[in-house]
Amino acid sequence: MVTADAAHTQRETAEHIKRVRGFDYFLVAKGNQPTLADSVFKKILPLLKHAPAHSVTERGHGRISRWETWDTDADGIDFPYISRIACIRRRVYAMAGECVSKEYAWVLTSSADATAKDFHVRIRNHWGIENKSHYVRDVTYHEDANQAYVGSEARVMATLRNTAIGIFRVNGLNKIKEATQWICRDRDRALLLFATQRDRL
Repeated sequence: MVTADAAHTQRETAEHIKRVRGFDYFLVAKGNQPTLADSVFKKILPLLKHAPAHSVTERGHGRISRWETWDTDADGIDFPYISRIACIRRRVYAMAGECVSKEYAWVLTSSADATAKDFHVRIRNHWGIENKSHYVRDVTYHEDANQAYVGSEARVMATLRNTAIGIFRVNGLNKIKEATQWICRDRDRALLLFATQRDRL
């Protein structure tokens, strides 16, 4: 199974994943594919009046998160190898019960056997990757504010950020912001991460 950001929800990508590589895909339709997203939305919309096929509620970090998934076949939707589609609604509540945020994801897959639970698990796992990589790179290293746009500079800087995050995690330092600040206060501390001794913050 292959999951990818919405930017990769392209016909050529789906063709390559399924026909060339032989994998199934789980892709998200957003504004970069307005016709596709609209067709998925219209097909799923009547289902939202009914109970979801899969629901998960979790408490943690001072909030309550609820994920609800509706799924159906993809008949009539024009996209390579598409077999099933789903809507995942995520609502976040304060501990007192009021809803503080709500978002929808429109998901498509080439897997004919995919269930609502499969959609939930695949997309949650993909979001977990994004939170561990893209979110950290933006919040800690301010990647989105980076002005390196010439040649391969942006790619090189992203590689260096990923390398730093990887080195921290290999050494058991999962609080990337605190680890970065710890290194910045004394750059010689970085040497500890390459030695056999693994100090902790």
